Amino acid sequence: MEVYRSKGRNVHIYLEDEPIPIGGLRLDVDALHITHANFYHFAEILVVPVQPLQTVNRLLYVVSRDTSVPILCDGALLQPGSYLVRATCPSIVLRVNDEPYINRIIPPSVTLRDDNFRDRLRARDAGCAISGKRNRFAHLGIWAGFVAARVWPLPDSVSPGARRLISDVEPSDRAHGGRMNSPQNGMILDSSVHALFDKNLIGVDPDDGYKVFVFGPDCNSVAGRCLSPSARENGVYGVRNSLLRWQLRQCVFANMRGDGEPLHEFDDTTEGIFSRVVLMQSLDRKVMG
Repeated sequence: MEVYRSKGRNVHIYLEDEPIPIGGLRLDVDALHITHANFYHFAEILVVPVQPLQTVNRLLYVVSRDTSVPILCDGALLQPGSYLVRATCPSIVLRVNDEPYINRIIPPSVTLRDDNFRDRLRARDAGCAISGKRNRFAHLGIWAGFVAARVWPLPDSVSPGARRLISDVEPSDRAHGGRMNSPQNGMILDSSVHALFDKNLIGVDPDDGYKVFVFGPDCNSVAGRCLSPSARENGVYGVRNSLLRWQLRQCVFANMRGDGEPLHEFDDTTEGIFSRVVLMQSLDRKVMG
């Protein structure tokens, strides 16, 4: 079963004066956390210039389509409505970014689980790195409801682009699946948070204090939180910022571009893997930050 993410959108995005929206967003009005500055950041992922630019202070600006009032790039909270994205000068022509979205496929016969990877993340995070929920049974060795999640869930053999971003390679990594099983590519998540993170409905921006974004209803009360310090890139074993940036881009493409990417109903107890064809098309693109 497929469900499109455009259902229930209350933010609609238009490019210049085109009559049809190029995308949008579903804000949870009970958990507003996306600021105008965040929206500008997302817009600059969603929209790119037709011709590469040498230098420019700001590529675009945003105007309320409902009131024609400019939206400042500030800390005010984004509200539901329709917004125009315009170039900052007439010589810049904008288009929707066509960078491939890397869709996850979850065949029931595939698992990438690894005990060493899991145990190292448990020792580092001690609970959900996004919700902050501690595992009070950890001292008993009980981790029911917590999952060792990968930011980029692929083995080394099909992840040449991602593995360049991971510097921590111990002998145990080479013996248990390669660099993708480094703690630099993972975190412990509550199982319900993991299900949404795996579908790119939750993302983290390492350039905004590790702020957590929810692209839809905030079912787990994590919108606007910050990633736990244990999982940040503040040492050898923290998640790499470049991988978090990549995953946040995927969230923007999945939820804000066009009608959004379809959500496929799969068993979330198995680890997701990516479509190889789309993956290989994207590896040479400069999306890793």
